Amino acid sequence: MRILTTLLLAITLSACAATTSLPTSEAGKALEAEQLVRYSLTGRIMESVEKNYSDQLGSLLTSMEVSAEQKEQIITEEIKAVAEGEHQRLLNALVPIYRRYYTADEIHQLLSFYKTDVARKSLKVSSQIAAES
Repeated sequence: MRILTTLLLAITLSACAATTSLPTSEAGKALEAEQLVRYSLTGRIMESVEKNYSDQLGSLLTSMEVSAEQKEQIITEEIKAVAEGEHQRLLNALVPIYRRYYTADEIHQLLSFYKTDVARKSLKVSSQIAAES
């Protein structure tokens, strides 16, 4: 029984201690910075841009009496064509700024946080909290 308890404790502690290591290469550091920017900022920006673009294009297509099925297809294709390039352009602009203000260790810590459920929830509800306040 003692061996089983010790083994269970060791497994639990190793699972708690399991974290990804800090990247040492410049490419690894840049990749983590890009991931942080995606998690913390550009994902929300792009969602907002895509919604606004979709709403505007939808209104235009409705005024042109385009069927709902065609409208949905056109909007999806247009957003896909624009979004990826714009998102990458935004990342290219923001990653160097993040790297200027945060150390590689800070970026790693922030990225670890933004990958948690509570951080994702925080990002999701922050605009609602701001609107209510």
